[in-house]
Amino acid sequence: AIRYGPDGGVFLSDWTDTGECHNYDKADLTNGRIYKVVHGKPTPWRGNLAKLSDGELVGLQSHKNDWQVRQARRLLQERSAAGKLSKDAVADLETLFKPDHDTRIRLRALWALHGVGARNSGDYLKFMRDADISVAAWAARLFFDEVRDEREMRDFETAEHPHLAEPRMQLAVASGLQRWKEPNHPAALMLLKAVKDANDLNLPLMTWFAIEPRVAADTTFGLRCLESTDLP
Repeated sequence: AIRYGPDGGVFLSDWTDTGECHNYDKADLTNGRIYKVVHGKPTPWRGNLAKLSDGELVGLQSHKNDWQVRQARRLLQERSAAGKLSKDAVADLETLFKPDHDTRIRLRALWALHGVGARNSGDYLKFMRDADISVAAWAARLFFDEVRDEREMRDFETAEHPHLAEPRMQLAVASGLQRWKEPNHPAALMLLKAVKDANDLNLPLMTWFAIEPRVAADTTFGLRCLESTDLP
């Protein structure tokens, strides 16, 4: 296991087993190792992010240390769940998401907006057309986190998808469709027609995972799927 620390160091845990792996009867549970990997001599971090204001937590989404970013995002989510997050914090996150920021900052803002429930499936459909493919692909992933009914899926089918030829977008859609269990869904055909690279290490199998429940539910539709793809 690897964990990033607040001072920039990285913690690695290691076990030691004198017997066969997973032999719980004879494993030495008293012995193991934890390493910390650092660059130079880091300054120990002392603080309490929970004491910061909403605005300060939003500001930490631009921090160079991702531990600070993630902890701040968690606190924003918890405050939102408790009904204690200010509207200004959401507005500030929306500002960070604007295209004049770099991809890293925009993604952090998008994840934070998602965490505090400030976006819905319709927003993610729009973001799937973003000029930044990294943002667009993550919008697809978050869309399938939010989608709940057939109407929203119809919106997905009829929307423009300028990035569907991009492998990152295809992977996001293939992953998301596995959550949608309704058979005979046209979105599966959209994906099959888009994926062209049979030699990709992940996409053919992920695409199959996306359509496999539909093939089992309706073999006629399954045959339509197979006729719609260039994948062998």
